[in-house]
Amino acid sequence: MSATEHAPLPRPLPTSAPKDPSPSPRISHQEPLRPIQPRSLDVEPEQKEPPSVRSPVPPTSPLPEPTPLDDKPEPPSQPKPEEPTKEAEDKDNDDNDDDDNASKDVVHMETFEQILELDEDDTHDFSQPMVWEYFEQAEKTFNDMNEAHENKDLPALSRLGHYLKGSSAALGLARVQNSCEKIQHYGQLRDEVANRDLTPAEALEKTSKLLRRVRKEYNEAQDWLKKFYGPQEGA
Repeated sequence: MSATEHAPLPRPLPTSAPKDPSPSPRISHQEPLRPIQPRSLDVEPEQKEPPSVRSPVPPTSPLPEPTPLDDKPEPPSQPKPEEPTKEAEDKDNDDNDDDDNASKDVVHMETFEQILELDEDDTHDFSQPMVWEYFEQAEKTFNDMNEAHENKDLPALSRLGHYLKGSSAALGLARVQNSCEKIQHYGQLRDEVANRDLTPAEALEKTSKLLRRVRKEYNEAQDWLKKFYGPQEGA
């Protein structure tokens, strides 16, 4: 055995533990702990808002007191239309009669031509004597109407109006016919235009106006017929 084989192996040298470079702090219990003073923060002073500027409020007038429902102001009164009087109604009816007759021809030619057809030639031997006879009858009838009106004889006025109405209608004298028909109704105390009854005084008043008008209408028809036939032979 060699000496190298039985020689003990050398032991490793002990190494010291690595030192902590930062030694652990030591706490001393002798001195009391001091409170940490907070740092003062620089706080900006609070800015005050500028005072709001208010616009001046215009003075308002006091509101009117409410009107109670029961005391409503009455609307302004309007003048009431005047009711038509009887005189105004009679005048309107007379005007309507005038308008009615104004729309008619002095002579209704269709009726008058039927009379002319009875003539055998252009001499008018039949129709002309008939027309001249009508003139005489009309003149006498107008005189009788005036006398009956003065005597306030309404039945006589109605009868005479009916008579002259028929002879005027035969010749086509439309205006005279229409007025004589009204005289006939007035004599019966009736106004057919207004569709109402009349008192005797109202009937006489209306007849008085109508007699003047029918005489004028007759004169117009007479002038027309005389111009148509020419002067009467032997006149």
